[in-house]
Amino acid sequence: MKKKLIMLISISIFLVIQTLAFTEEKAKNEELLKITGFVDFISSVRMGNAKTELGKGAMNLYLFSLNFDGSHDIFGYHATVNLTGTGANKNADTKNFKDYKHPMWLEEGYVFVKLPIGSDSKLKIGSIYNPFGLQGDNSWYLSYHYYAGLTLDADYGVVFDSNFAAGKSVNVNFAIGYYMNDDRQNGTRNGGLDIGIENDPNTEERDKVVARLVGTMKFSKLSLGLGASAMLGKIENTGNPAGSDTRQQVFEGDLDFKGDFGKVELRLFGEFITAQRNKDAVVSIGNKNYNLWLGGASFKFNTGSKYFKSIDLHGNYSQVKRHGPAGIKSDLLIVGSAINVYNPFTVTIEYVKGKNDTSKPIDGNRFEDGIYIDFLYNF
Repeated sequence: MKKKLIMLISISIFLVIQTLAFTEEKAKNEELLKITGFVDFISSVRMGNAKTELGKGAMNLYLFSLNFDGSHDIFGYHATVNLTGTGANKNADTKNFKDYKHPMWLEEGYVFVKLPIGSDSKLKIGSIYNPFGLQGDNSWYLSYHYYAGLTLDADYGVVFDSNFAAGKSVNVNFAIGYYMNDDRQNGTRNGGLDIGIENDPNTEERDKVVARLVGTMKFSKLSLGLGASAMLGKIENTGNPAGSDTRQQVFEGDLDFKGDFGKVELRLFGEFITAQRNKDAVVSIGNKNYNLWLGGASFKFNTGSKYFKSIDLHGNYSQVKRHGPAGIKSDLLIVGSAINVYNPFTVTIEYVKGKNDTSKPIDGNRFEDGIYIDFLYNF
């Protein structure tokens, strides 16, 4: 571990020296500290006997989030700090956070240096989102690619990303990262899919390499993006007895597309992910090969008014299917609407319907059937 850390630091210092030597260009609009964030309240209504995760009729401070950003010359930093209103240490029955050890945590935090390669090129070091697949979707609840730990997942490592213009209407984004360890926090901690990793205290991700390539074509009323991602890494069971095979090789691949049509912002997207894992190691969780599908659409209408500025209608469907004789699968359907009542204030109403047939249940074989009402204020 120390040798790897020394190697990463040495490479980073070399790149910084090279940048300082070959460019005198300074970042524009420098700002040493900029603070933004949001406050999020949530309520829910259960349908029938469904195990909707927030209590029936509850109204809670779901999340308070702060972003800290700053830059000087070619250097900068970013940090996102979250606070859940009820607190995981009180066994709060919240959607994403009930397994967290503390009510406050660092979701993402890194320093970066700008490099004179392509456009907006950065080398980041710290806890950084994995550049794998589509980041998020069009819903508040989020689909199964989040609960499988495949998106909005920050780990400790180094990432380089850049944009390149390939003509007037084509842009290419490239990102590659090396992650030494996971940070023990992502959607798998309450996913119940038994394919995640970070919800098992004895299982860790190690030595993970992630690469992503996205090509975007822009025309007068059409934007179409095609993306591909790949991840190669290891899963290690730290709780196994000495002498046993505790490591497992993992490969995950992704193909996705996203299209925007016209001024009314009609968006379509889809994603296919496959995970292949060898079965030689004794790994208690995350040891299944699986396929994941995601598809969705949203229609956003801008009214041009001061109040009710925009109305967004959206829906998505995701499915996880584990390989094997049982063919176990989980399905999740989300439909809803987000209304920008006043510029910083948005109300989202979503109906969530799903079934989680897990072979190694974390919270039992549970399903979602309920309405979520979210009140979000950005600042």
